[in-house]
Amino acid sequence: METQTADLAAGHLASTHLAAAQIAAAQLAALEQLTAQMDEVRRLKQNFVMGLNHEIRTPINGIMGMMDLLLETPLSAEQREFASVVRVCAQDLFDLLRPSLDFSSFVAKSAELDPSEFDVTETIESVVCEQVPRAETKGIELICNVDEGVPTLALGDVLRFREALTQLLRNAIKFTESGEVEVLAYGTPPDANGFELTVSVRDTGIGIDPRNIDGIFESFHQIDGGLSRRYSGVGLGLALTQQLITLMRGRLSVESQPEVGSAFTFTIPLIAAGGTGKQAWHRQLDGRKALLIVPNRRTAHSLGNLLTQFRMGHTNHSSGAEAMRALAAGANPQVILLDDGGGRVDLESVSQGLKRVRPGTPLVWMIGSTGKGRPPNLSNASCDSELVKPVRRYTLYDALLSLTVGQTEPAARRRILLAEDNDIARRLVSKILRESGYLVDCAEDGRKALEIVRSSVAYDLVLMDLQMPNMNGIDATVEIRKLPVGSAVPIVALTAEEPSSRRTACRDAGMNGYLSKPIRSEELLTEVRRYLLADTA
Repeated sequence: METQTADLAAGHLASTHLAAAQIAAAQLAALEQLTAQMDEVRRLKQNFVMGLNHEIRTPINGIMGMMDLLLETPLSAEQREFASVVRVCAQDLFDLLRPSLDFSSFVAKSAELDPSEFDVTETIESVVCEQVPRAETKGIELICNVDEGVPTLALGDVLRFREALTQLLRNAIKFTESGEVEVLAYGTPPDANGFELTVSVRDTGIGIDPRNIDGIFESFHQIDGGLSRRYSGVGLGLALTQQLITLMRGRLSVESQPEVGSAFTFTIPLIAAGGTGKQAWHRQLDGRKALLIVPNRRTAHSLGNLLTQFRMGHTNHSSGAEAMRALAAGANPQVILLDDGGGRVDLESVSQGLKRVRPGTPLVWMIGSTGKGRPPNLSNASCDSELVKPVRRYTLYDALLSLTVGQTEPAARRRILLAEDNDIARRLVSKILRESGYLVDCAEDGRKALEIVRSSVAYDLVLMDLQMPNMNGIDATVEIRKLPVGSAVPIVALTAEEPSSRRTACRDAGMNGYLSKPIRSEELLTEVRRYLLADTA
Protein backbone atom coordinates (compact mmCIF):
# COMPACT_ATOMS: atom_id res chain seq x y z
CA MET A 1 0.00 0.00 0.00
CA GLU A 2 2.80 2.36 0.94
CA THR A 3 4.62 1.49 -2.27
CA GLN A 4 1.50 2.27 -4.33
CA THR A 5 1.08 5.58 -2.54
CA ALA A 6 4.73 6.49 -3.16
CA ASP A 7 4.38 5.61 -6.83
CA LEU A 8 1.30 7.81 -7.12
CA ALA A 9 3.11 10.68 -5.41
CA ALA A 10 6.13 10.30 -7.66
CA GLY A 11 3.91 10.22 -10.73
CA HIS A 12 2.06 13.31 -9.58
CA LEU A 13 5.35 15.10 -8.95
CA ALA A 14 6.65 14.11 -12.38
CA SER A 15 3.44 15.36 -13.98
CA THR A 16 3.74 18.62 -12.08
CA HIS A 17 7.35 19.04 -13.19
CA LEU A 18 6.37 18.27 -16.77
CA ALA A 19 3.52 20.77 -16.68
CA ALA A 20 5.78 23.40 -15.14
CA ALA A 21 8.42 22.76 -17.78
CA GLN A 22 5.81 23.04 -20.53
CA ILE A 23 4.50 26.31 -19.06
CA ALA A 24 8.05 27.67 -18.73
CA ALA A 25 8.84 26.65 -22.29
CA ALA A 26 5.67 28.31 -23.53
CA GLN A 27 6.46 31.48 -21.57
CA LEU A 28 10.02 31.47 -22.87
CA ALA A 29 8.77 31.04 -26.42
CA ALA A 30 6.29 33.88 -25.92
CA LEU A 31 9.05 36.05 -24.45
CA GLU A 32 11.37 35.27 -27.36
CA GLN A 33 8.57 36.09 -29.79
CA LEU A 34 7.88 39.37 -27.98
CA THR A 35 11.60 40.20 -27.99
CA ALA A 36 11.77 39.48 -31.71
CA GLN A 37 8.74 41.69 -32.30
CA MET A 38 10.29 44.51 -30.26
CA ASP A 39 13.56 44.16 -32.18
CA GLU A 40 11.61 44.38 -35.42
CA VAL A 41 9.76 47.48 -34.19
CA ARG A 42 13.09 49.09 -33.24
CA ARG A 43 14.52 48.18 -36.64
CA LEU A 44 11.54 49.65 -38.46
CA LYS A 45 11.68 52.75 -36.29
CA GLN A 46 15.38 53.20 -36.97
CA ASN A 47 14.90 52.72 -40.72
CA PHE A 48 12.03 55.21 -40.69
CA VAL A 49 14.10 57.83 -38.87
CA MET A 50 17.08 57.24 -41.16
CA GLY A 51 14.86 57.56 -44.22
CA LEU A 52 13.21 60.71 -42.90
CA ASN A 53 16.62 62.15 -42.10
CA HIS A 54 17.76 61.48 -45.68
CA GLU A 55 14.62 62.97 -47.23
CA ILE A 56 14.93 66.16 -45.17
CA ARG A 57 18.67 66.66 -45.63
CA THR A 58 18.61 66.33 -49.43
CA PRO A 59 16.35 69.32 -50.32
CA ILE A 60 17.75 71.47 -47.51
CA ASN A 61 21.22 70.76 -48.87
CA GLY A 62 20.14 72.22 -52.21
CA ILE A 63 18.55 75.32 -50.68
CA MET A 64 21.42 76.13 -48.34
CA GLY A 65 24.13 75.36 -50.87
CA MET A 66 22.62 77.43 -53.66
CA MET A 67 22.00 80.35 -51.30
CA ASP A 68 25.66 80.22 -50.25
CA LEU A 69 26.67 80.47 -53.90
CA LEU A 70 24.17 83.26 -54.53
CA LEU A 71 25.59 85.27 -51.63
CA GLU A 72 29.02 85.09 -53.25
CA THR A 73 27.74 86.88 -56.39
CA PRO A 74 27.35 90.67 -56.86
CA LEU A 75 24.05 91.67 -55.22
CA SER A 76 22.39 94.89 -54.19
CA ALA A 77 22.03 95.51 -50.45
CA GLU A 78 18.33 94.59 -50.60
CA GLN A 79 18.97 91.41 -52.61
CA ARG A 80 21.72 90.37 -50.20
CA GLU A 81 19.39 90.89 -47.26
CA PHE A 82 16.65 88.76 -48.87
CA ALA A 83 19.10 85.99 -49.77
CA SER A 84 20.54 86.01 -46.25
CA VAL A 85 17.06 85.65 -44.75
CA VAL A 86 16.30 82.64 -46.96
CA ARG A 87 19.64 81.06 -46.04
CA VAL A 88 19.06 81.55 -42.31
CA CYS A 89 15.47 80.27 -42.52
CA ALA A 90 16.69 77.09 -44.20
CA GLN A 91 19.28 76.66 -41.45
CA ASP A 92 16.62 77.31 -38.78
CA LEU A 93 14.36 74.66 -40.32
CA PHE A 94 17.19 72.16 -40.32
CA ASP A 95 18.17 73.10 -36.75
CA LEU A 96 14.58 72.67 -35.58
CA LEU A 97 14.18 69.21 -37.09
CA ARG A 98 17.65 67.79 -36.58
CA PRO A 99 17.65 67.38 -32.77
CA SER A 100 14.44 65.33 -32.95
CA LEU A 101 15.82 63.14 -35.73
CA ASP A 102 19.19 62.67 -34.09
CA PHE A 103 17.62 61.94 -30.69
CA SER A 104 15.34 59.32 -32.25
CA SER A 105 18.29 57.77 -34.06
CA PHE A 106 20.29 57.71 -30.85
CA VAL A 107 17.66 55.93 -28.77
CA ALA A 108 16.55 53.64 -31.62
CA LYS A 109 19.86 51.81 -31.88
CA SER A 110 22.38 50.35 -29.51
CA ALA A 111 24.58 53.06 -28.08
CA GLU A 112 28.09 52.00 -29.00
CA LEU A 113 31.15 54.13 -29.68
CA ASP A 114 32.48 54.17 -33.23
CA PRO A 115 36.07 55.44 -32.97
CA SER A 116 38.02 56.64 -35.98
CA GLU A 117 40.93 58.98 -36.71
CA PHE A 118 39.99 62.64 -37.22
CA ASP A 119 41.55 66.10 -37.35
CA VAL A 120 40.48 67.83 -34.13
CA THR A 121 40.93 71.44 -35.25
CA GLU A 122 39.28 70.88 -38.63
CA THR A 123 36.29 69.21 -36.99
CA ILE A 124 35.77 72.04 -34.53
CA GLU A 125 36.19 74.70 -37.24
CA SER A 126 33.70 72.87 -39.44
CA VAL A 127 31.03 72.83 -36.73
CA VAL A 128 31.56 76.52 -35.98
CA CYS A 129 31.36 77.55 -39.65
CA GLU A 130 28.05 75.72 -40.07
CA GLN A 131 26.47 78.17 -37.63
CA VAL A 132 27.94 81.39 -39.04
CA PRO A 133 24.85 82.55 -41.02
CA ARG A 134 22.59 82.38 -37.96
CA ALA A 135 25.11 84.19 -35.78
CA GLU A 136 25.68 86.95 -38.34
CA THR A 137 21.96 87.56 -38.78
CA LYS A 138 21.79 88.39 -35.06
CA GLY A 139 24.97 90.47 -35.21
CA ILE A 140 26.88 88.02 -33.02
CA GLU A 141 30.64 87.61 -33.33
CA LEU A 142 31.42 83.88 -33.68
CA ILE A 143 34.92 82.96 -32.51
CA CYS A 144 36.84 79.69 -32.75
CA ASN A 145 40.02 79.22 -30.74
CA VAL A 146 41.83 75.86 -30.65
CA ASP A 147 44.96 75.81 -28.51
CA GLU A 148 48.20 74.90 -30.26
CA GLY A 149 48.77 72.08 -27.76
CA VAL A 150 45.78 70.07 -29.02
CA PRO A 151 47.07 67.10 -31.09
CA THR A 152 46.42 67.39 -34.82
CA LEU A 153 44.95 63.91 -35.14
CA ALA A 154 43.00 61.97 -32.54
CA LEU A 155 41.16 58.67 -32.27
CA GLY A 156 37.58 58.98 -31.05
CA ASP A 157 33.91 58.99 -32.05
CA VAL A 158 34.00 62.03 -34.33
CA LEU A 159 30.32 61.86 -35.26
CA ARG A 160 29.10 62.05 -31.69
CA PHE A 161 31.74 64.65 -30.86
CA ARG A 162 30.51 66.83 -33.74
CA GLU A 163 26.89 66.42 -32.70
CA ALA A 164 27.54 67.30 -29.05
CA LEU A 165 29.45 70.44 -30.01
CA THR A 166 26.84 71.39 -32.62
CA GLN A 167 24.00 71.21 -30.10
CA LEU A 168 25.86 73.36 -27.57
CA LEU A 169 26.80 75.94 -30.19
CA ARG A 170 23.26 76.19 -31.56
CA ASN A 171 21.96 76.62 -28.05
CA ALA A 172 24.43 79.43 -27.34
CA ILE A 173 23.52 81.34 -30.51
CA LYS A 174 19.82 80.80 -29.88
CA PHE A 175 19.92 82.47 -26.45
CA THR A 176 22.34 85.28 -27.36
CA GLU A 177 21.00 88.53 -28.80
CA SER A 178 24.23 90.54 -28.94
CA GLY A 179 27.90 90.21 -28.20
CA GLU A 180 29.77 87.02 -28.99
CA VAL A 181 29.86 83.24 -28.84
CA GLU A 182 33.26 81.60 -28.48
CA VAL A 183 34.33 77.98 -28.86
CA LEU A 184 37.52 77.38 -26.92
CA ALA A 185 39.35 74.03 -27.06
CA TYR A 186 42.42 72.85 -25.17
CA GLY A 187 43.85 69.53 -24.05
CA THR A 188 46.04 67.84 -21.51
CA PRO A 189 49.52 66.73 -22.67
CA PRO A 190 49.11 63.40 -24.52
CA ASP A 191 50.73 60.27 -23.09
CA ALA A 192 50.50 56.51 -23.56
CA ASN A 193 46.95 56.55 -22.17
CA GLY A 194 45.79 59.32 -24.50
CA PHE A 195 44.72 62.83 -23.51
CA GLU A 196 41.64 64.74 -22.39
CA LEU A 197 40.11 67.28 -24.75
CA THR A 198 38.12 70.08 -23.17
CA VAL A 199 35.76 72.21 -25.26
CA SER A 200 33.96 75.21 -23.83
CA VAL A 201 31.13 77.09 -25.56
CA ARG A 202 30.81 80.53 -24.01
CA ASP A 203 28.20 83.16 -24.80
CA THR A 204 27.07 86.61 -23.72
CA GLY A 205 23.40 85.61 -23.79
CA ILE A 206 20.49 85.75 -21.37
CA GLY A 207 22.01 83.26 -18.94
CA ILE A 208 20.18 80.71 -16.81
CA ASP A 209 18.47 81.15 -13.48
CA PRO A 210 20.29 78.91 -10.94
CA ARG A 211 16.94 77.34 -10.04
CA ASN A 212 16.54 76.03 -13.61
CA ILE A 213 20.01 74.60 -14.23
CA ASP A 214 19.25 71.11 -12.87
CA GLY A 215 16.39 70.60 -15.32
CA ILE A 216 17.89 71.86 -18.58
CA PHE A 217 19.24 68.43 -19.58
CA GLU A 218 15.82 66.74 -19.37
CA SER A 219 14.10 65.68 -22.60
CA PHE A 220 11.54 68.21 -23.87
CA HIS A 221 12.56 70.70 -21.18
CA GLN A 222 11.91 74.30 -22.13
CA ILE A 223 12.20 77.58 -20.32
CA ASP A 224 8.90 78.91 -19.03
CA GLY A 225 6.65 81.79 -19.89
CA GLY A 226 7.39 84.36 -22.54
CA LEU A 227 10.94 83.17 -23.07
CA SER A 228 9.76 79.75 -24.30
CA ARG A 229 7.64 81.49 -26.93
CA ARG A 230 10.49 83.82 -27.86
CA TYR A 231 13.11 81.05 -28.12
CA SER A 232 11.30 78.23 -29.92
CA GLY A 233 12.48 74.63 -30.04
CA VAL A 234 11.53 71.09 -29.10
CA GLY A 235 13.69 70.86 -25.98
CA LEU A 236 15.82 67.90 -27.05
CA GLY A 237 19.18 69.50 -27.84
CA LEU A 238 20.72 69.48 -24.37
CA ALA A 239 19.22 66.10 -23.48
CA LEU A 240 20.86 64.62 -26.57
CA THR A 241 24.13 66.38 -25.75
CA GLN A 242 24.18 64.95 -22.24
CA GLN A 243 23.64 61.42 -23.53
CA LEU A 244 26.29 61.78 -26.23
CA ILE A 245 28.94 63.07 -23.83
CA THR A 246 28.13 60.37 -21.28
CA LEU A 247 28.44 57.73 -24.00
CA MET A 248 31.89 59.12 -24.88
CA ARG A 249 32.85 58.65 -21.20
CA GLY A 250 32.99 62.39 -20.77
CA ARG A 251 31.54 64.94 -18.39
CA LEU A 252 29.54 68.12 -18.96
CA SER A 253 29.29 71.17 -16.72
CA VAL A 254 27.51 74.53 -16.84
CA GLU A 255 28.37 77.93 -15.46
CA SER A 256 25.81 80.67 -15.96
CA GLN A 257 24.72 84.04 -14.68
CA PRO A 258 21.43 85.68 -15.72
CA GLU A 259 21.88 88.61 -18.12
CA VAL A 260 25.63 87.90 -18.33
CA GLY A 261 25.94 84.63 -20.22
CA SER A 262 26.66 80.93 -19.98
CA ALA A 263 29.56 78.54 -20.48
CA PHE A 264 28.87 74.89 -21.32
CA THR A 265 32.07 72.86 -20.98
CA PHE A 266 32.65 69.20 -21.73
CA THR A 267 35.72 67.01 -21.43
CA ILE A 268 36.19 63.70 -23.24
CA PRO A 269 39.06 61.19 -23.38
CA LEU A 270 40.77 60.73 -26.76
CA ILE A 271 43.86 58.98 -28.07
CA ALA A 272 46.49 61.03 -29.93
CA ALA A 273 46.94 59.54 -33.40
CA GLY A 274 50.34 61.02 -34.22
CA GLY A 275 51.45 63.70 -36.65
CA THR A 276 50.66 64.04 -40.35
CA GLY A 277 53.60 66.08 -41.62
CA LYS A 278 51.39 69.17 -41.95
CA GLN A 279 53.51 71.16 -39.50
CA ALA A 280 56.28 71.01 -42.14
CA TRP A 281 54.50 73.39 -44.49
CA HIS A 282 54.00 75.86 -41.67
CA ARG A 283 57.76 76.40 -41.78
CA GLN A 284 57.37 78.24 -45.09
CA LEU A 285 55.90 81.17 -43.13
CA ASP A 286 58.45 80.94 -40.31
CA GLY A 287 59.80 84.36 -39.31
CA ARG A 288 57.38 86.44 -41.38
CA LYS A 289 55.35 89.19 -39.72
CA ALA A 290 51.69 90.16 -39.83
CA LEU A 291 49.93 93.27 -38.59
CA LEU A 292 46.38 92.71 -37.34
CA ILE A 293 43.63 95.30 -37.13
CA VAL A 294 40.95 93.51 -35.10
CA PRO A 295 38.62 95.41 -32.73
CA ASN A 296 37.38 92.32 -30.86
CA ARG A 297 39.93 91.14 -28.30
CA ARG A 298 38.90 87.46 -28.40
CA THR A 299 38.88 87.40 -32.21
CA ALA A 300 42.37 88.92 -32.21
CA HIS A 301 43.56 86.25 -29.77
CA SER A 302 42.13 83.49 -31.97
CA LEU A 303 43.90 84.83 -35.08
CA GLY A 304 47.10 85.34 -33.14
CA ASN A 305 46.95 81.72 -32.03
CA LEU A 306 46.81 80.58 -35.67
CA LEU A 307 49.69 82.84 -36.68
CA THR A 308 51.75 81.47 -33.80
CA GLN A 309 51.13 77.96 -35.14
CA PHE A 310 52.44 79.18 -38.52
CA ARG A 311 55.53 80.53 -36.70
CA MET A 312 54.67 84.09 -37.78
CA GLY A 313 55.30 87.15 -35.68
CA HIS A 314 52.30 89.44 -35.22
CA THR A 315 50.98 92.52 -33.46
CA ASN A 316 47.35 93.59 -33.09
CA HIS A 317 45.82 97.06 -33.18
CA SER A 318 42.20 97.78 -32.29
CA SER A 319 41.70 100.48 -34.94
CA GLY A 320 42.98 101.58 -38.33
CA ALA A 321 44.30 104.86 -36.90
CA GLU A 322 46.35 103.00 -34.29
CA ALA A 323 47.73 100.65 -36.96
CA MET A 324 48.70 103.53 -39.26
CA ARG A 325 50.60 105.20 -36.42
CA ALA A 326 52.51 101.95 -35.85
CA LEU A 327 53.33 101.70 -39.56
CA ALA A 328 54.46 105.31 -39.69
CA ALA A 329 56.70 104.62 -36.69
CA GLY A 330 58.52 101.84 -38.54
CA ALA A 331 56.47 98.64 -38.23
CA ASN A 332 57.47 96.37 -41.11
CA PRO A 333 54.91 93.57 -41.66
CA GLN A 334 54.83 91.34 -44.74
CA VAL A 335 51.00 91.30 -44.66
CA ILE A 336 48.15 93.27 -43.03
CA LEU A 337 44.93 91.60 -41.85
CA LEU A 338 41.94 93.96 -41.52
CA ASP A 339 38.79 92.79 -39.70
CA ASP A 340 35.41 94.33 -40.56
CA GLY A 341 34.38 94.49 -36.90
CA GLY A 342 30.99 92.97 -37.64
CA GLY A 343 30.29 95.58 -40.31
CA ARG A 344 31.21 98.53 -38.09
CA VAL A 345 34.63 99.20 -39.67
CA ASP A 346 34.80 101.37 -42.81
CA LEU A 347 36.94 98.97 -44.83
CA GLU A 348 37.31 101.30 -47.82
CA SER A 349 38.49 104.29 -45.81
CA VAL A 350 40.88 102.29 -43.61
CA SER A 351 42.26 100.42 -46.63
CA GLN A 352 43.02 103.65 -48.50
CA GLY A 353 44.83 105.01 -45.45
CA LEU A 354 46.89 101.84 -45.09
CA LYS A 355 47.82 101.91 -48.78
CA ARG A 356 49.09 105.48 -48.41
CA VAL A 357 51.20 104.68 -45.36
CA ARG A 358 52.36 101.26 -46.50
CA PRO A 359 52.05 100.91 -50.30
CA GLY A 360 52.84 97.49 -51.68
CA THR A 361 52.11 95.52 -48.50
CA PRO A 362 49.44 92.85 -49.16
CA LEU A 363 46.13 93.64 -47.45
CA VAL A 364 43.61 90.97 -46.45
CA TRP A 365 40.02 91.71 -45.51
CA MET A 366 38.26 89.47 -43.00
CA ILE A 367 34.50 89.80 -43.46
CA GLY A 368 31.30 87.98 -42.55
CA SER A 369 29.81 85.37 -44.86
CA THR A 370 26.86 87.66 -45.67
CA GLY A 371 29.25 90.40 -46.79
CA LYS A 372 27.65 92.87 -44.40
CA GLY A 373 30.93 94.67 -43.74
CA ARG A 374 31.97 94.83 -47.40
CA PRO A 375 31.52 98.23 -49.05
CA PRO A 376 28.82 98.06 -51.78
CA ASN A 377 29.88 98.17 -55.43
CA LEU A 378 33.56 98.07 -54.49
CA SER A 379 36.00 95.99 -56.47
CA ASN A 380 38.75 93.94 -54.88
CA ALA A 381 41.26 96.64 -55.89
CA SER A 382 41.25 97.95 -52.31
CA CYS A 383 42.50 94.62 -50.95
CA ASP A 384 44.54 91.67 -52.14
CA SER A 385 42.43 88.90 -50.62
CA GLU A 386 39.15 88.37 -48.78
CA LEU A 387 38.63 85.77 -46.06
CA VAL A 388 35.30 84.77 -44.52
CA LYS A 389 35.08 84.79 -40.72
CA PRO A 390 35.68 82.89 -38.58
CA VAL A 391 38.87 82.30 -40.56
CA ARG A 392 39.81 78.64 -40.81
CA ARG A 393 43.36 77.40 -40.34
CA TYR A 394 43.94 76.05 -43.86
CA THR A 395 42.20 78.99 -45.54
CA LEU A 396 44.35 81.50 -43.69
CA TYR A 397 47.49 79.50 -44.38
CA ASP A 398 46.79 79.31 -48.13
CA ALA A 399 46.15 83.06 -48.34
CA LEU A 400 49.27 84.00 -46.39
CA LEU A 401 51.43 81.58 -48.36
CA SER A 402 50.19 83.03 -51.64
CA LEU A 403 50.65 86.67 -50.59
CA THR A 404 53.98 86.45 -48.76
CA VAL A 405 55.79 83.54 -50.40
CA GLY A 406 54.12 83.46 -53.81
CA GLN A 407 53.10 79.81 -53.64
CA THR A 408 49.60 78.45 -54.09
CA GLU A 409 47.96 75.07 -53.88
CA PRO A 410 48.06 73.57 -57.43
CA ALA A 411 44.30 72.99 -57.59
CA ALA A 412 44.21 73.29 -61.37
CA ARG A 413 46.25 70.11 -61.73
CA ARG A 414 43.96 68.07 -59.48
CA ARG A 415 41.19 65.91 -60.92
CA ILE A 416 38.13 64.93 -58.87
CA LEU A 417 35.34 62.47 -59.68
CA LEU A 418 31.93 63.33 -58.24
CA ALA A 419 29.35 60.51 -58.07
CA GLU A 420 25.94 61.99 -57.16
CA ASP A 421 22.48 61.11 -58.48
CA ASN A 422 20.70 64.25 -57.24
CA ASP A 423 20.94 66.87 -59.98
CA ILE A 424 20.87 69.88 -57.65
CA ALA A 425 23.50 68.44 -55.32
CA ARG A 426 25.66 67.48 -58.31
CA ARG A 427 25.49 70.98 -59.78
CA LEU A 428 26.18 72.56 -56.39
CA VAL A 429 29.26 70.49 -55.50
CA SER A 430 30.75 70.58 -58.99
CA LYS A 431 30.34 74.37 -59.20
CA ILE A 432 32.10 74.89 -55.86
CA LEU A 433 35.00 72.68 -56.93
CA ARG A 434 35.37 74.12 -60.43
CA GLU A 435 35.33 77.70 -59.18
CA SER A 436 38.21 76.71 -56.89
CA GLY A 437 40.25 75.50 -59.87
CA TYR A 438 39.72 71.74 -59.70
CA LEU A 439 38.96 69.55 -62.72
CA VAL A 440 35.68 67.76 -62.06
CA ASP A 441 34.04 64.80 -63.81
CA CYS A 442 30.55 63.71 -62.80
CA ALA A 443 28.70 60.39 -62.63
CA GLU A 444 24.97 59.97 -62.03
CA ASP A 445 25.24 56.62 -60.24
CA GLY A 446 27.74 54.17 -58.82
CA ARG A 447 27.94 52.00 -61.92
CA LYS A 448 28.81 55.00 -64.09
CA ALA A 449 31.45 56.06 -61.55
CA LEU A 450 33.01 52.60 -61.71
CA GLU A 451 33.10 52.72 -65.51
CA ILE A 452 34.74 56.16 -65.49
CA VAL A 453 37.45 55.09 -63.04
CA ARG A 454 38.09 51.91 -65.01
CA SER A 455 38.45 53.70 -68.36
CA SER A 456 39.84 57.14 -67.45
CA VAL A 457 43.03 58.71 -66.19
CA ALA A 458 43.78 58.41 -62.49
CA TYR A 459 41.81 60.66 -60.13
CA ASP A 460 43.24 62.48 -57.14
CA LEU A 461 39.97 62.20 -55.19
CA VAL A 462 36.52 60.60 -55.49
CA LEU A 463 33.44 62.09 -53.82
CA MET A 464 30.84 59.31 -53.57
CA ASP A 465 27.17 59.68 -52.66
CA LEU A 466 25.89 56.64 -50.76
CA GLN A 467 22.33 56.29 -52.04
CA MET A 468 22.32 56.06 -55.85
CA PRO A 469 20.40 53.96 -58.40
CA ASN A 470 21.92 51.03 -60.34
CA MET A 471 24.83 50.77 -57.89
CA ASN A 472 25.08 52.48 -54.52
CA GLY A 473 28.19 54.23 -53.22
CA ILE A 474 29.25 51.39 -50.93
CA ASP A 475 29.20 48.76 -53.68
CA ALA A 476 30.88 51.14 -56.14
CA THR A 477 33.70 51.77 -53.67
CA VAL A 478 34.26 48.04 -53.15
CA GLU A 479 34.58 47.53 -56.91
CA ILE A 480 36.83 50.58 -57.39
CA ARG A 481 39.20 49.28 -54.72
CA LYS A 482 39.68 46.13 -56.81
CA LEU A 483 41.07 48.18 -59.72
CA PRO A 484 44.79 49.03 -59.97
CA VAL A 485 43.95 52.71 -60.55
CA GLY A 486 41.48 52.77 -57.67
CA SER A 487 43.34 50.97 -54.94
CA ALA A 488 44.90 54.08 -53.39
CA VAL A 489 42.72 57.02 -54.48
CA PRO A 490 41.00 58.74 -51.51
CA ILE A 491 37.23 58.15 -51.56
CA VAL A 492 35.02 60.39 -49.42
CA ALA A 493 31.36 59.57 -48.81
CA LEU A 494 28.63 62.17 -49.30
CA THR A 495 25.66 61.23 -47.16
CA ALA A 496 22.23 62.68 -46.44
CA GLU A 497 21.68 59.99 -43.81
CA GLU A 498 22.48 60.14 -40.11
CA PRO A 499 26.21 59.49 -40.63
CA SER A 500 26.94 57.00 -37.84
CA SER A 501 24.37 54.60 -39.29
CA ARG A 502 26.67 53.89 -42.25
CA ARG A 503 30.07 54.59 -40.75
CA THR A 504 31.12 50.94 -40.38
CA ALA A 505 29.90 50.06 -43.87
CA CYS A 506 31.84 53.00 -45.35
CA ARG A 507 35.01 52.03 -43.56
CA ASP A 508 34.70 48.34 -44.46
CA ALA A 509 34.17 49.26 -48.12
CA GLY A 510 37.44 51.20 -48.16
CA MET A 511 36.23 54.80 -47.87
CA ASN A 512 38.58 57.31 -46.30
CA GLY A 513 36.07 59.75 -44.84
CA TYR A 514 32.63 61.31 -45.17
CA LEU A 515 30.83 64.62 -45.57
CA SER A 516 27.36 65.00 -44.15
CA LYS A 517 24.70 66.98 -46.01
CA PRO A 518 23.83 69.84 -46.02
CA ILE A 519 27.26 70.53 -47.50
CA ARG A 520 28.84 73.93 -46.98
CA SER A 521 31.31 75.32 -49.50
CA GLU A 522 34.08 75.99 -46.99
CA GLU A 523 33.72 72.58 -45.36
CA LEU A 524 33.83 70.82 -48.72
CA LEU A 525 36.96 72.66 -49.85
CA THR A 526 38.69 72.09 -46.52
CA GLU A 527 38.05 68.35 -46.72
CA VAL A 528 39.27 68.24 -50.32
CA ARG A 529 42.46 70.14 -49.44
CA ARG A 530 43.08 67.84 -46.51
CA TYR A 531 43.17 64.70 -48.64
CA LEU A 532 45.11 66.31 -51.46
CA LEU A 533 47.69 67.74 -49.07
CA ALA A 534 48.00 64.39 -47.30
CA ASP A 535 48.72 62.85 -50.70
CA THR A 536 51.67 65.19 -51.25
CA ALA A 537 53.01 65.26 -47.69
